Amino acid sequence: MRPDQTGGFILDSGSPHSVLVQTAYKVVKEKIIEYFERYYSCHPLPPQPGDLDLCYDMPHQNFTAPSMTYHFEGANLFLPQRNVSQFFDASFCLMVMPINDRGPNILGAFQQMNHRFFFDFTALTAAFVPERCRFNRE
Repeated sequence: MRPDQTGGFILDSGSPHSVLVQTAYKVVKEKIIEYFERYYSCHPLPPQPGDLDLCYDMPHQNFTAPSMTYHFEGANLFLPQRNVSQFFDASFCLMVMPINDRGPNILGAFQQMNHRFFFDFTALTAAFVPERCRFNRE
């Protein structure tokens, strides 16, 4: 976090999905829209109040959704498609939402699935490794 208590990145297993400051979210959203327009000639659904921000009406078997990588100081967290978007019947949504630029950014539970996180509170560091959850149906 900055000295004025803005910014920063929180790992929060109590948050259902991730949030990114508007500036970063805008880049992610633009790249995903560009991806689906380029490879599938598909446009996002209009946002609905209270719903996730970026959704598409596409059958599950007809496409491959993009993966995503968070770049931290000294580490990259690669998230496969199953940790980036979620299917709801015949549509799917990006499981990341925007927040104002004061932040903080949050890595939520959906993006933390199938990863083990280690925290060193003395050194104020965190580490992570992929790990297959035995209760996951995938």
